Amino acid sequence: MHEIDFDQAYIKYRATIERYLQRHFGLGVQDAEDLAADTFVVLHLHWDEFANHHEGAIAVFLYRTARFKALQHHKVHKKNPVVFSLEDLFEHATEPLDEPDAKEEHDAYLAYVERIKTILTPRELTVFCYKIEKDYKTAEIAHLMGLSEITVRVKWHQIRKKIARKLPEIFAS
Repeated sequence: MHEIDFDQAYIKYRATIERYLQRHFGLGVQDAEDLAADTFVVLHLHWDEFANHHEGAIAVFLYRTARFKALQHHKVHKKNPVVFSLEDLFEHATEPLDEPDAKEEHDAYLAYVERIKTILTPRELTVFCYKIEKDYKTAEIAHLMGLSEITVRVKWHQIRKKIARKLPEIFAS
């Protein structure tokens, strides 16, 4: 069993914990540094609880504490998606139309937009609009909304399923 003191633990694990926070939780450098520092403060407060100061137990404690801090940070600092107005979301949908066929198609489009708005949550609507109307990539949406790329992909999959289930005529053609 390898014993370690607090200074050695800090030197050995600080950079690793910061990288862990950046890569696994998508935090920026400054946030990762702050949360890593908070993690080591917690370690220092609980230092006497570690019998023999075993390096393995300390590493596990650091990663678990860092994970908890990151999840807590996400919960507190989660960016609330901006809920747009119809005009903002579907800029071209409000343009005046001269042709009768185009007007009819335009009205049908607006009806679908209204129905989609009623079945999606604000966050889903924001993802939907970024993806469909703004043609943003998953990474861009994740960055704008403060989510991970995987969360955006899963959310997009759920949105497509929800629309297909509630508005099957959209996918009929």
